[in-house]
Amino acid sequence: MAYQSKLKLHEFSPREVKLAITGFGGAQKDQVARMIQMLFPGLPQPKTHDVTDAVAVSLCGLWHKPLVTL
Repeated sequence: MAYQSKLKLHEFSPREVKLAITGFGGAQKDQVARMIQMLFPGLPQPKTHDVTDAVAVSLCGLWHKPLVTL
């Protein structure tokens, strides 16, 4: 599907995501979740780490490469 839409995919290891978000590649999931809560104080407290993991991966992608202007 991504290929058909000509989208580029980027993969990040858990260590890369944790390093980008917390500054420490060996951070625990609750440390990542706390940092996401600090960055987005209005975000409701999620019941699982799935939400904060998804936000963390998205931020890692945004911060990893400079934005391209068209």
